[in-house]
Amino acid sequence: MKYVFKNSIYRLIFSFIDLLGYIVFYPAKVFNSKQIPVSLKNILVIRLDHIGDVVLSSSIAQNLKNHYKGAKVVYLVSSAGRDILSGNPYIDEFISFDAQWFKRGKRNVFELRGFWALSRKLRAMRFDLGFDPRGDFRHILLMALSGIKYKVGYGITGGGFLLDREAFYWPSAHALDHNLDLLRGLGINVVSEEPLLCEKPQDKVFVDDFLKESSIASGDFKAVVHACAGNTAKNWLPLRFAELIKRLGKEYNAKVIFIGSGEDADKISGIINASGVNAVNAVGRIPLDKLFVLLKRVDLFIGLDSGPSHIAAAANTPSVVLYSGTNKAGEWAPKAERLVVIQKYTKCQGCQRTECHNNVCMGLISVDEVMACAKRMLSR
Repeated sequence: MKYVFKNSIYRLIFSFIDLLGYIVFYPAKVFNSKQIPVSLKNILVIRLDHIGDVVLSSSIAQNLKNHYKGAKVVYLVSSAGRDILSGNPYIDEFISFDAQWFKRGKRNVFELRGFWALSRKLRAMRFDLGFDPRGDFRHILLMALSGIKYKVGYGITGGGFLLDREAFYWPSAHALDHNLDLLRGLGINVVSEEPLLCEKPQDKVFVDDFLKESSIASGDFKAVVHACAGNTAKNWLPLRFAELIKRLGKEYNAKVIFIGSGEDADKISGIINASGVNAVNAVGRIPLDKLFVLLKRVDLFIGLDSGPSHIAAAANTPSVVLYSGTNKAGEWAPKAERLVVIQKYTKCQGCQRTECHNNVCMGLISVDEVMACAKRMLSR
């Protein structure tokens, strides 16, 4: 079994769990193997992790709907994930659950009471098929406890013995391909690979009002900047962001809008003050379900390895993404025709750190390079 754990202790623990599990469940798998029927009524997709992961999984629903005619597709996501996917015509229902183990800065490995209550709720809904594109032991266990008839996923963090169809995991493949490979493994014809986010009429009204209040006209060159990621190890140098927006103002007469979490308001104010540019500090003011529409309206997006970059990619906005070395861009970065990712190779690439005192990988990215990439995206 190929595990994705970097921690050798985790690998040892789940190797032992899987060994016992396969011994116990192997006879049942051999003599009572389940063939997934061609007609299903109720399908669950689990995507409890972060915004980028949710965006990349948004096309699963359309492909399931196309293959299983008349089936109901339900997404189990965080409250933020629900906001991002709201309006998707292929998702019939959302179940919101904010998993503590995915909260940044507060990692509780397991919350037993909430987990058990969720499994009871899912059991009452009687799902025929469950998808876990992440390959998370907790999600696989949840499907088993919920009585889902056919469970599909990856056993890369353990629990493969509980799955009815354990897909092969290509370690270097992109996260989007991992999602689609689960479908192809069931013989499902993939009719759409692109992430699908949708705009609602009320979102357009909100964005119109926001731009008007910010004194930004329809003919202005608009640039959205996301300068603070959830993990500080992914952040670029504040003074370089200040120099960048100064250059954007000088060369494009750009109206710059900063987005992000409200807790970063002071950091963004510091960047704006250092730049001398009259930029709009909109952190904490743009709800997630409105961000897609805003990004469709702007001329340029510059961001980090974070959720808004995936939303910009789905909006097909000319984008430059500054990618740290915490993850490998080839596996996790957003994909789009008018998007370029800047990532510098370092020996510690793939460290998965949440904090870094050196940030050598981001320090290697210059303002000149970002501007050159922006011009190349704008020229397409």
